[in-house]
Amino acid sequence: MLRIRQFDHHWTLPSCMDDSPMIWVVEVNGFLTDMRTCPRVVQEIALEKGLIPHIPADRENKTANE
Repeated sequence: MLRIRQFDHHWTLPSCMDDSPMIWVVEVNGFLTDMRTCPRVVQEIALEKGLIPHIPADRENKTANE
C-alpha cells in the first residue's frame, strides 16, 4: 500500500548512505556490482539512470574541502 520495501534507500538517513551496501549494488550484465568500485564513466551512467544517489568521489572531495 505504501510501496515501502526493506532496505529502501529513500528511508536511509543521509549520514548512513555511504555505508549502506544495498544502495550501491547494481546488477550489470547479470552480475551484482558495487558501483563504488566501478570506473567514473559507469558511475555517471548509473547516476543518470537514478540507480545511485551520487558519485562517491564527488562526495569525498566535497567533504575534504570543507
